[in-house]
Amino acid sequence: MPQDIRRPWTEDDIAKFRTLAQKLPVAEISAQLARSPGALVAKAHQLKLSLRMEPKERGENATDPEAAG
Repeated sequence: MPQDIRRPWTEDDIAKFRTLAQKLPVAEISAQLARSPGALVAKAHQLKLSLRMEPKERGENATDPEAAG
């Protein structure tokens, strides 16, 4: 049975996490920081940091259902 080994968060980890939060999906942040999605959710809660991604700005190729009329 695997042991529960927790790696402490460094200031660099937290800074990178704050930079990536709301810009990338949790799974991608998890891979970049080598931490589980659950660890990210717990740390985000502790830091009062939202993981909800910001909406992307519409590009020139974005389709507008109302304009298609």
